[in-house]
Amino acid sequence: MTTITHFEEKFGKIYYQENADYYVIQPKGFLQIEQWETLLGAVLQLLMKKRFHKALADHTQMKLINKQASDYIAQVFFPRAITLGLKRVAVVQPNDAFVEITTEKVYDAARDNSPDFIDATFGSIEAAQNWLAKQKISSMAS
Repeated sequence: MTTITHFEEKFGKIYYQENADYYVIQPKGFLQIEQWETLLGAVLQLLMKKRFHKALADHTQMKLINKQASDYIAQVFFPRAITLGLKRVAVVQPNDAFVEITTEKVYDAARDNSPDFIDATFGSIEAAQNWLAKQKISSMAS
């Protein structure tokens, strides 16, 4: 399968497999608010273009999310992404309790915004991919 890179900078990457029904986002390091806005703006562009309903969020290279970025993700990004059809996110967490706590707050807000939004946390990419493969999204609900 061909990998198509939608966005790539030192602070993150967004890509998808040619025939996949989800995209992958990989934030890297400690992102400033401007970097989050750029990275997630690219996600919104991809959602408009490809109409993905599922995502794999690979947080294994990410550091903590600061309060300003957390608020932006929860209050700006997720409402827009959900409006564009995002319904499922498989999250791969690093072995870092602090990162897990800060990201969980963001996903809590996303779930509060939409009863159709479901996320699940995994310890590996493979487990996340397997879960996404089992998530059937009705085109009537999009």
